[in-house]
Amino acid sequence: METDSRGAAVVAERIRRTIEEHVFLVEAGISSRLTATIGYATFPENANDQKAIIDLADRAMYEGKKVRNATRGAWELKGK
Repeated sequence: METDSRGAAVVAERIRRTIEEHVFLVEAGISSRLTATIGYATFPENANDQKAIIDLADRAMYEGKKVRNATRGAWELKGK
């Protein structure tokens, strides 16, 4: 998918919210929920190659894990 950082933020939050709202294992009589923290980066805005984009998205995800159940963009990293 091609999008800018704003679009990536919308998609990341939509994915995070869908995971949070879904109830798993209902058929087994168990009500289980999950949360997710999602990091994202875009080309060429944040990085110029695949390895750098993945690294930035991973770092953004770990930044989000400080508060849990969040989305974080590469632009939010200090000292990229």
